[in-house]
Amino acid sequence: MQSVPKEFSARRDWPTGFTLLELIVSMLASTALVAGLSSTLFVATQIVDPPKSPNAATANAFMDLERILQDLRYAIRVHELSSHRLDVEVPDRDGDGSTERVRLVWSGGSGDPVTWEWNDEPAIPIVQDVHNWGVTRRMLETGEIVLLEMDLQVGSASYGRVQSQIDLPNRPEMVAN
Repeated sequence: MQSVPKEFSARRDWPTGFTLLELIVSMLASTALVAGLSSTLFVATQIVDPPKSPNAATANAFMDLERILQDLRYAIRVHELSSHRLDVEVPDRDGDGSTERVRLVWSGGSGDPVTWEWNDEPAIPIVQDVHNWGVTRRMLETGEIVLLEMDLQVGSASYGRVQSQIDLPNRPEMVAN
């Protein structure tokens, strides 16, 4: 019978797997690494405060303004349009067969919210900390409104100011209350 060379034998001279000591040391090193990375991440998130950054304030003001304008896009009639109040009639949205009234109101006080009223429901603040809000219109000779322009400043800093306009495809007309 021939013997198998040592390099091809199933038995090796070294143990397979890790010892308990090696596992504990590697886990301690991994824990230290993760703790260091998480503390770095925590410090990095504390340095940047997104809600107070100029870009965040402008972006939030723009989104608020766009939400207001999208609500008014399909106005049928405009009952009131002033520097602090906008009252429009829009097509049926709740399925009851009658038109809906949407009112946007700002008291004019610096820091007060712009509120949104739906029909006769209580007012809901939709934009907080408003320091300036203005609405202007462009009309045809027939009295139909073709364009609404809004100017909104959120917060006291000038970087929170945005302006936008919206075309009114239904060409609503001004009506007296």
